[in-house]
Amino acid sequence: DLIITLGNFYFEPIVIIGIGDSRINKEGDFGDEVDFIIGYKNRFNKLIYYDFNAAYYFINNFKRTNDDIIVLNAKIEFSLEELTRLPIKLYTAAQNQRKTGRKSPEKEIFYWFGFVASKNFELFNRNLNTGIDAYFFYTDGTPDKKEGFIYERTNIYLDVPLTDKLSLTPYFILQIKNGGQDYFHKNEAIWGISFNFNF
Repeated sequence: DLIITLGNFYFEPIVIIGIGDSRINKEGDFGDEVDFIIGYKNRFNKLIYYDFNAAYYFINNFKRTNDDIIVLNAKIEFSLEELTRLPIKLYTAAQNQRKTGRKSPEKEIFYWFGFVASKNFELFNRNLNTGIDAYFFYTDGTPDKKEGFIYERTNIYLDVPLTDKLSLTPYFILQIKNGGQDYFHKNEAIWGISFNFNF
């Protein structure tokens, strides 16, 4: 995971390779994916922030595009720090996903409702930032999937600057599925590290 920023614009290429098998970019190997995200984020004032981006997901077999996904995202954050002095932001977001295959023009809209809290501190002469991001995830449904809440997710992270321009962020995610939905068979725990580079 790499994020490249230029002013308020950003570009994020993501490469995902499924583990547990010997195949890469082969038919039926849904663990492989390459995503390209281009976005713009700014703020209306001291209280309200926004983030808009568009993405293209190359799914499974990179030599064809009929199972890829085009994604549009919009996010609005409301900062409570100016009003309460607490480092908390409430947010709502929406995502429109549309498959590229002509024979399956399926689309779906997702919604997020959550909050972010973060805290800066110093350790070993480094300024670190830790935080939590928790939200509910909702879908408007498709012809074969019903409308409703899909899961609740909590993400805990630690931002560690390595240089003035490079930082790494280890994270841990706990995802609890809604029993009434069939998107996931079980609860999930996810962990990883992202690298961030600023020009």
